[in-house]
Amino acid sequence: MVARPVMTPSAGVWRRSSIQQAGGWQSYTLTEDLDLSYRAQLAGWRLDYMHELEVPAELPAVTGAFRSQQFRWAKGSVQTAIRL
Repeated sequence: MVARPVMTPSAGVWRRSSIQQAGGWQSYTLTEDLDLSYRAQLAGWRLDYMHELEVPAELPAVTGAFRSQQFRWAKGSVQTAIRL
């Protein structure tokens, strides 16, 4: 089994079968993509980072929004760790 996602903090390409075998997309954490990545790996799928591909992204325009985003990612990471 090989999953070849293009993994950046906010973008990925997934095989449908990898999502299904990992238990599907769940919304019980703030970082659903991180949760799915771990569950897919635990189900035996391999994740590949593809350096040659670029995905545009946006940063929060103000410091307060950036801090909120970082807090959400930190909280979601802890939620994911607890569930695994």
